[in-house]
Amino acid sequence: MIPATTPLDGRAGFGERPAIMKPTKISILREFMAAGQWREAIKLAASFPRLGDERGAILSARGAFTNPSFYRQIGKDPEALIAAGRDALTRRYQ
Repeated sequence: MIPATTPLDGRAGFGERPAIMKPTKISILREFMAAGQWREAIKLAASFPRLGDERGAILSARGAFTNPSFYRQIGKDPEALIAAGRDALTRRYQ
């Protein structure tokens, strides 16, 4: 039975709890990269607001993954764009 008044000083089950840290987007990105899951890594990185000088390569790689036929139609090689995005991620986040 729970007492009508419960102290908040740790004597009645309100003691310290182990900290559960939520993984950050950067740590998830690095896990994808380490596992070779480039599609997931590029998709996640493309959602970041600040990508610096690598922004164009990462966003083009994302587009090449989602719609490779469009990039072929405009004369660009999707595989080359994906490789450039992979290199940009490696430069920026490893």
